[in-house]
Amino acid sequence: LKGGGANDSYIMAGNLTNADSIVDSSGTDSLTATLTTATSTPSISGVETVSLNFNGGVLNASSITGMTTLSVVDATSTIIASSLGTDVATLNQTGGVNGVAQFNYAAAGQTATYNVTGATENVINSGTTFGNVSTLTIAGGDGVVPAATRTLALGSVNSTTLTGLTVTSAAADTNDTVATGNIVAASLSTLNVESGAAAITVGTVTSAALSTLTTGTVTGLVTVGNVGASALTSISVASTGAAGADRKSTRLNSSHT
Repeated sequence: LKGGGANDSYIMAGNLTNADSIVDSSGTDSLTATLTTATSTPSISGVETVSLNFNGGVLNASSITGMTTLSVVDATSTIIASSLGTDVATLNQTGGVNGVAQFNYAAAGQTATYNVTGATENVINSGTTFGNVSTLTIAGGDGVVPAATRTLALGSVNSTTLTGLTVTSAAADTNDTVATGNIVAASLSTLNVESGAAAITVGTVTSAALSTLTTGTVTGLVTVGNVGASALTSISVASTGAAGADRKSTRLNSSHT
């Protein structure tokens, strides 16, 4: 398939396979597909947003170039996306309940944002892994205020490469809470937890390299579990809500070990 100069949409349903080759160039282009069996390694270039349902299939993105956003629309099986290119700056998940999610980049040193903008249901993973990501922002909030409640629960956050992590919540919707679960990231040196209107709960943090922990709240409560970090030298806690607002603070249930 070869696209034109306008904004093209490719609707592949359950037919995206290794045999597919899609080439596009100008415009803002999108592709939707459902992965049902085995591993799909399609050849795609110039399509900025790829939106997938994971229903038993796996994505190998080694032959995809120009994709800037990978969106998980829904999942009834484990979410596995491997060999993601450096252009993929945004990982978006709008559905999926109780499965494991794995997002692995081909090259080390990636900066990425994981969000749930446009979520159609609560996003609940049993565990979430980021491979070859060094700087990550996890952003809660579906972007709709206050029409729907869309909580984000990651189960756990796991990474051997992560050095900087920022967790944020919705600025105006108190219902869109964020729960990271336990964070296991041996190389993590900086952790920032910044709530808007919605609460953020962080589980146990295990990182021998963690030296800086910063939390900030507007009106949403921030809760951080035990921190196992022998290198921890700096903890900063701030509340920035407007005067007269129902401001919450930070609850640190932390033992510095």
